[in-house]
Amino acid sequence: MLVVDAMDTMRKNDLQSLILTVNKRNHNAIEACHQYGFEITGDSIVDIGDGFVMNDYWMVLTNLSRWNT
Repeated sequence: MLVVDAMDTMRKNDLQSLILTVNKRNHNAIEACHQYGFEITGDSIVDIGDGFVMNDYWMVLTNLSRWNT
């Protein structure tokens, strides 16, 4: 599982947070991230060219205590 692997990497490297960008219209991903303990802390709108715009939330996980991997 990707999140469990990320938690393991964080612990091994003494990292304190994990930040994801999640598309604002991807409600399933946002809900999944909330279930894993991520919180929305901001947003980002970036023009990536050719008429495409990345319109994302910044989602941060800082409480690693719930992960006992």
